[in-house]
Amino acid sequence: MLVRSFGKLIFGTLQDYSGQIQFALSKDFCLLSQDGIEISEVGDEKISAFKIFEKYIDTADIIGIHGELFMTHKGELTIFVRSFQLLSKALRPLGDKFHGIGDDNQETAYRQRYLDMIFNDSTRNRMKFRSDFIRTLREFYWKHDFLEIDCPIMTPAASGAAAQPFVTHHNDFDQDFYLRICNETELKKATVGGFERVFTLAPSFRNEGSDPSHLQEFYMLEHQNVYRSFHEDMDFTQEMFDHIFTTLKLERKFEVKDKEGNSKQVDFTTPWPRIDYVE
Repeated sequence: MLVRSFGKLIFGTLQDYSGQIQFALSKDFCLLSQDGIEISEVGDEKISAFKIFEKYIDTADIIGIHGELFMTHKGELTIFVRSFQLLSKALRPLGDKFHGIGDDNQETAYRQRYLDMIFNDSTRNRMKFRSDFIRTLREFYWKHDFLEIDCPIMTPAASGAAAQPFVTHHNDFDQDFYLRICNETELKKATVGGFERVFTLAPSFRNEGSDPSHLQEFYMLEHQNVYRSFHEDMDFTQEMFDHIFTTLKLERKFEVKDKEGNSKQVDFTTPWPRIDYVE
């Protein structure tokens, strides 16, 4: 992520999934690893390993390093590099480490999410949180003896909700099909087949307007819990949210933005007020 040369010393910052750490190379102790063999010089001109690093290693390159840990006089944990190996060369420059993509270039962050993840811990953490969130949801359903099923993505009829579908053509059947707008009908078929508790967590598609809070392709969670009254299902849903917030150690109150971009506080503290739908 960062390389700084100081004559006979090179300092840099290495980043992986777990975080960042500083490393240091010394001109007198640096070796290059090739096919498991450590060498100090390369080629007929005898270019030193240190000079190869200084000249050819750039930010965004993927490298492997081997060495010992030590603490700098400023108290920063650092790897003293004995040998290094180039694992993958970056063909395009990464950009400014200190400015990243920039708040004024949100389009780049959306279209090149990998750059956003390289520079922004918050984006990487959001991806990890999403994975933890989905796992927590599934664990709750499994704990209550639900069966997860897959539903067809392409259906001969757009059913289950009032929404504009995406239409595609099935060449073999010579028939138009629709990307699902929800899974309700398919889940109900499963209950007819004898499964009393089923759920699905999968993408749905609605060919309608989009904004930062809603895309045409989005994940939807649906379940069918037969022989239960809607009062019992309300209790079940409330218990599910308690499980999510407790397991993931989340604050029950936080700010979200509405479609106009206005920030509002949402409170998930239970019990929730119950409002008569007709009234």
